[in-house]
Amino acid sequence: MIYPMNKLETIFKKDHMVKRILMSIFGVLICGIAVGFFKRAMFGVDPFQSLMAGLDCVIPIDFGTLYVIANVVMLLFSLLLSYSIGSKSAAPCLHSGQTKSSGSSSPS
Repeated sequence: MIYPMNKLETIFKKDHMVKRILMSIFGVLICGIAVGFFKRAMFGVDPFQSLMAGLDCVIPIDFGTLYVIANVVMLLFSLLLSYSIGSKSAAPCLHSGQTKSSGSSSPS
């Protein structure tokens, strides 16, 4: 009997991951090129790009490198924050033996 893969196995299959990573890199490159055009044309930028432009003046590394580092830091922060929020919200239910929908913890 063949069992269907669960969602995580499907998401993290090698061919899916390669496609997702390439699409992410392509998206970041397109955003970086667009921001570069806006910066060169002096059209102004959104608040995040303004922060990046300010950091670019203070930190002596290339703008693209700074942009990637800042995005990785924010991605890690959001992953850690979502993990901690998710684990705290499930913890009371796991320790008391009840689900969110059940009203009592007595076994049936």
